[in-house]
Amino acid sequence: MAISPSMLPAVLLVYLLTICNSMAVIPQSSRTGSDARRHLIDEIREAELKVVRLESILVESNSLVDSKDLYVKESEKMIEEMSNEVDHLQSVLLSMKNDSSSSNERVTQLEEEVRHLWDTARRNNFELHNLESKAQDTEKRLKVTKSRVEKMAAIVTEQWIHIQHLEQAVEISQRQIQEAKRNATRCYFLKFAKSQLGSLVDDLGRMMGRSWSAVKQYHHQLQWFVKNEMQKWKYTAAYANKEVVFFLASALITFPALSFGVFLLNNFC
Repeated sequence: MAISPSMLPAVLLVYLLTICNSMAVIPQSSRTGSDARRHLIDEIREAELKVVRLESILVESNSLVDSKDLYVKESEKMIEEMSNEVDHLQSVLLSMKNDSSSSNERVTQLEEEVRHLWDTARRNNFELHNLESKAQDTEKRLKVTKSRVEKMAAIVTEQWIHIQHLEQAVEISQRQIQEAKRNATRCYFLKFAKSQLGSLVDDLGRMMGRSWSAVKQYHHQLQWFVKNEMQKWKYTAAYANKEVVFFLASALITFPALSFGVFLLNNFC
């Protein structure tokens, strides 16, 4: 459905107003707020990565301490068993010496076993002492790591609160800027219309209403056409949803008018 020549001035006026609004300069405060928010978000993400690494170190340290505690308990149990066996062997040795003097070979063997057991017990005691020292060092590092994790978590929480406040402030500023731009544009348009068009404003309003109705009807027909054409091709059929069809139909309508409006602005403004 084509737009009649009588409706063309109203349509051009609407699109010129849209282009003027889109060419408005965004205040420096909005860009500064956006840069600050992105910088804070980057810092938060880096802090979260540090917290994750510290938590991983904390889990590994806990696992190491648990394994060392288990080894210490097993070593203590083995030392106790060896001590009992040494006592038993010493008792047997003493009994054998008292009972018979002909068992010197067996006594020598038992004495060698006793010395071997004592050497093993001393080595286990030394290893146990080293493990206890390492466990204490690990526990100290664990406390330091836990403190760092808690501090980082507190910092992350504080930064998220700050970002939420900043986002609220930016949103309020953007709404105020948009409202100010709308008010300024509306006032300029009304002054221009009253000073230049005079009594034609009412006729132009009625013409714009009829033009808008025609554009909506044409837009619906164009959406139906675009959807049918997209569904004919297997590569575009999957994208033939309501949003994509609406966008393409709007682009087909607005692109020629916007191009003509830009041409007029470049040549007559």
